[in-house]
Amino acid sequence: MHIKGLPSVSIVLFILLLTGCGKFAYYKVKPGDTLYSIGWQYGADYRQLAAWNDIQAPYILKPGQWLRVVPQDPYYKDPNIADERVVQNSKPVFRPPVVVKPETKRRSSLQFDRTQGWQWPVIGPLLYTYSSKDTRKQGIGVQGRLGQPVRAAADGQVVYSGTGLVGYGHLVIIKHNDAFLSAYGHNARVLVKEGQFVRRGQQIATLGRSGARQPLLHFEIRKNGKAVNPLAYLPKL
Repeated sequence: MHIKGLPSVSIVLFILLLTGCGKFAYYKVKPGDTLYSIGWQYGADYRQLAAWNDIQAPYILKPGQWLRVVPQDPYYKDPNIADERVVQNSKPVFRPPVVVKPETKRRSSLQFDRTQGWQWPVIGPLLYTYSSKDTRKQGIGVQGRLGQPVRAAADGQVVYSGTGLVGYGHLVIIKHNDAFLSAYGHNARVLVKEGQFVRRGQQIATLGRSGARQPLLHFEIRKNGKAVNPLAYLPKL
């Protein structure tokens, strides 16, 4: 198949480039996206995304920008360059794999490996619990009433607030330290803004049903980009 104005070889190479030869290797930034929300969507640590794409703090993204969202191959081509240049520049550029080192000495003042560092964002019956084998249950679902306060589970900074992630409704993501993030989904009204610092127990939203069939809070904790069981961190009720 040949499209006027674009060589067929370019089409094939560009498709392979974007799919990573079988995987969707790149993501096109949309308005409202942050590095944290994109990492959340693809199960990647935000530091890995930054390293794979040579992005420095404070991780400013531009709509239309292409980001690599899977580990780099040794033969790497940048999708932000024009199609013709992808074809002409046949010499591969070697990029070593990125390894995110776990935190050692520098830790947050909160003891996130102990239950006293966290609190329940909402108190209520559990509709479902975490499952490592079910991508729809990467956290817990807490039943509640419309308008019920949703509170920050620990001190941190709001790094995302929006509706760009399918299945979460209006979502808030809080960064607690370099390793830990938490997320609060299906909110009715959000009371905080991106960049705002919050304290544990501070109300950040009201419980809703945005993107859900009934009022609930979907709550997740991620460590180094990977979902973990929130019940292993929250205090026992």
